[in-house]
Amino acid sequence: MTYARQAELSHFPEANVLSQPASRGTAIAILHALVQIHLRDRSPRIVVMPSDHDFVSEVVMLGSVARAVRTTKLFPDELVLLGIPPSHLDSEYGLIVPGAGTPGSSLRVRAFIEKPTLTEAARLARAGALWNSFIFATTGAALYGAYEHSLPTLARSYLRGLVEFDVTPEALQELFGRLPEYDFCRDVLQRDPSRLRLVAVPACGWTDLGTPARLASWLDRHREAPFWQEHSLPRLPGADGLTGTLQVGGG
Repeated sequence: MTYARQAELSHFPEANVLSQPASRGTAIAILHALVQIHLRDRSPRIVVMPSDHDFVSEVVMLGSVARAVRTTKLFPDELVLLGIPPSHLDSEYGLIVPGAGTPGSSLRVRAFIEKPTLTEAARLARAGALWNSFIFATTGAALYGAYEHSLPTLARSYLRGLVEFDVTPEALQELFGRLPEYDFCRDVLQRDPSRLRLVAVPACGWTDLGTPARLASWLDRHREAPFWQEHSLPRLPGADGLTGTLQVGGG
């Protein structure tokens, strides 16, 4: 974790801020957090939210998150995903294909396709597929069950490593050094859609800022945002018509 990120999270209790000693993909990051949560609460209800998203209407998004949490009480063995209606074709987003059901209710997931081709994305969008927001609610037991089914070797290796090593920064560094890299969407969600449920999010202006192009486009649309006044960002025109390079002032 960088110093800047530590400063942003300084208002949280230190014990509530987890840091990975090495990046091994999102599957291991979520498993690492799940185990630490389970040590404090044997029956947790969990919401997973990326830190690099933006919403025009937080009220709408948070209302959908609350609905997903309520849905976990009805379906405690499932992961409840928040789906975003596609506004354009994009092969970088995973797609969630809903099963049959009543519009407006939570639906079983028929298929989950991580980063489809543009042709496949167009076909799935016509069939009613929604973008995966990577925001979901679940119970601790359901989440660990998904790992046991999709990545049983990883789950057991991680837990065995915690038993073998003292839980110190040096020990975690060694444990993470032994683990392979896994992606949560590709290696957990896509492998077993039978454990998934979908809640559709109404229009809320959701944007994933996880790539330089998307971030540049978002910044270009928010020229008057406080971010521009707080950071020195020389804007160099790029070949894609967005922004070529963002350089934070002060090195």
